[in-house]
Amino acid sequence: MNLPFAPEQFFAVFARYNQTVWPMQIVLNAAALLCIGLLLRANARASRAIYLILSFLWAWMAIAYHFAFFSEVVSSSTGVGRSLFRRTRSTEAISGR
Repeated sequence: MNLPFAPEQFFAVFARYNQTVWPMQIVLNAAALLCIGLLLRANARASRAIYLILSFLWAWMAIAYHFAFFSEVVSSSTGVGRSLFRRTRSTEAISGR
């Protein structure tokens, strides 16, 4: 499989992203773990909270990673970012917010 970038470029993007957004990774991981905990509750409030948290995480990946970092390596990454951002808006519509 031929990638449109070298592996070194790919790992350099991860390194820059991680250095720039630290310590936000703690918040992002805590949000993901909270979703897992909320899955154990089978009620509407937990489902709505999961939708909202996932909306935040998808928006973060669209803006903070794809638009701000990965688009430097792959120009089609902005399309992925737009897709994630649209998913965020559709998730908000589903959750009623």
